Amino acid sequence: MRVSILTATSARGGAENHALQLAKALDSRGHEVLIVELGHQIFEELNITLGGRIQLRNIELPRPLEYLSWSESKGILNQVRADVCVFEKGELEAANFAFDMAARCLFKSYIAIEQLLAPPMPEKASRRHLKGILPGVGMWWYRSYLRRRSRCLGPHKIVCVSDAVKNRLTEEYKFPLAKTVAIHNGIDPSQFRAHSEWRFSTRRAWGIPEDDLVFGAVGRLAPIKNFDAAIELFRRFCLTRSTNDAWLVLVGTGPAESQLRKAAKKSGLTDWIKFPGPTDRAWEAYNGIDVFLMTSESEGLPLALLEAMASGCCPIAMAVGGVPEVLCENTSGWLIPKGDYGAFVRAMDAAARLERVRRAAIGAKGRELVSNRFNSESQIEKIVDIIELGTGSRSISHRAVRHFNKASDDGQTF
Repeated sequence: MRVSILTATSARGGAENHALQLAKALDSRGHEVLIVELGHQIFEELNITLGGRIQLRNIELPRPLEYLSWSESKGILNQVRADVCVFEKGELEAANFAFDMAARCLFKSYIAIEQLLAPPMPEKASRRHLKGILPGVGMWWYRSYLRRRSRCLGPHKIVCVSDAVKNRLTEEYKFPLAKTVAIHNGIDPSQFRAHSEWRFSTRRAWGIPEDDLVFGAVGRLAPIKNFDAAIELFRRFCLTRSTNDAWLVLVGTGPAESQLRKAAKKSGLTDWIKFPGPTDRAWEAYNGIDVFLMTSESEGLPLALLEAMASGCCPIAMAVGGVPEVLCENTSGWLIPKGDYGAFVRAMDAAARLERVRRAAIGAKGRELVSNRFNSESQIEKIVDIIELGTGSRSISHRAVRHFNKASDDGQTF
């Protein structure tokens, strides 16, 4: 079987990492895989070695995905010869309804993977016409709702990376339970782990003393990650301390990088805020961080959080999207109510006051949780099962079929 995995973001992030995990799992089962970068060349720029039956291709777009017509979408997808098309979506409204329907028509099976929490619908409101005499019907609201609701019609199956993502789609946008399933993101705990030599070499590369306290994050420097808030929170934290032995490190690149560098300069802490750039060895970067900060405005189920916890970092994260499904035990980190920056700074202070051995104990607890519940080998295999089941390319037992059907009907999480 030949499977095409579509990606469409401007910087490497969770969707791209998930695509690589899926490609490798499909390759291990003997399938041919083509990763297609729509309009961007992230993997090629990072010189990632794919190997096996995995190939990489870039397709230029005549205009942004969201504005493609049916004929344009069909022309682009006709360049992709595959039995199955998997779209790793950075957000619900990536591409459009015409693109979905073109994919449904051209492939035996079309699967959408929803990586982010869909935006909530605002309250209904309408304008008044004829100088306020006649009320409107709020057509803008219905157009917005139907545009999002229509995204369930094209895919044969919709895989959500957390319960939060699935519940938003099925409860607010009425996506059918029969085709919408939650399969949690996962990581490879054998790759992401605490390692003293990685800690030493990473700290040395960053120019940070071995025993200093490092707050940090690894990921795409995009507005939705809200890293400008991390800079402000670090500034507030530093105001409470009499010594300059704490650092903030933001590893990655993306469209918000220039703005973040300006925010760092404005904070007056440029000497203690580092931007090392992107890395293809994230497992080493996490080892340079003591306390992992997640200030995102929205998340599905962030791979960066799982990777950091598996690497032994103490996490402090806003309770958005699927984050509470990971930080469900208060012994493995700090879960902060969304927007409560005061509580976030207090958590940073609490983490800083802990002895290193206490932080290591929290890190060990987090690693145990991630290893047991969010292991990529088992999670990605469930998606591969769905792909194979949808095309009949693999003889799966009747028991497995009943399991998937019942899980879809009951809204079960895998």
